Parts: sequence; structure tokens; C-alpha cells
Amino acid sequence: LEAYPWPGNVRELKNLCEHLTIARIRKVVELHDLPEGHLVEFDQYQVKPVFELPAEGICWHSLEANIIQQALAQTRGNCLETAKRLGISRDTLYYRIKKYGL
Repeated sequence: LEAYPWPGNVRELKNLCEHLTIARIRKVVELHDLPEGHLVEFDQYQVKPVFELPAEGICWHSLEANIIQQALAQTRGNCLETAKRLGISRDTLYYRIKKYGL
């Protein structure tokens, strides 16, 4: 819903919510509950993921450690800049560096 531009602004959103409330008996609205016109629009504005999860899965700890190593290399070991690039606090970065033995 956030990706849709809402050309009708709040009024369009309000009307859609009213329609979904009246038309649906279930408590949870799912993607297929949306009117066709909105589905086309949603597909048009859908954001592609930054990372595609492989079907066989991943080792989260290895991935996180690798990302931290890359960021540290890019910043030449500057922890404050690395933390900013990763969107985490410096304390969190220090914790993870210690956790992964980096």
C-alpha cells in the first residue's frame, strides 16, 4: 500500500478501506481482496527486493558477518562510518564485530 501513489489522495484511500470493510467478512485483507484496478497499479509500483533469498536458504550469521566485513573494508576500518552505512549504532557494530571475531 505504501508503494501506491494514491492519485486520489486520502479520499481514495478512505473509499478503498470502506469498500474492503463492507465487501469482506474476514478480519484480514489480503492482496487478492483489492479491486483489479488497484492490483494493476500496485504491480506497477512494486519494489524489487535488494536481496533474493535462495531456495535452499542461507546462513544468516555468515551473511551478516560478510556484510560487516565489506562495510569495514569500504570505510577502511572507520567504525563510526561503517555503523552509519549499515544503519546501526556504533555499539551494535562493536557487539557484532566481537560476536563474529572480526
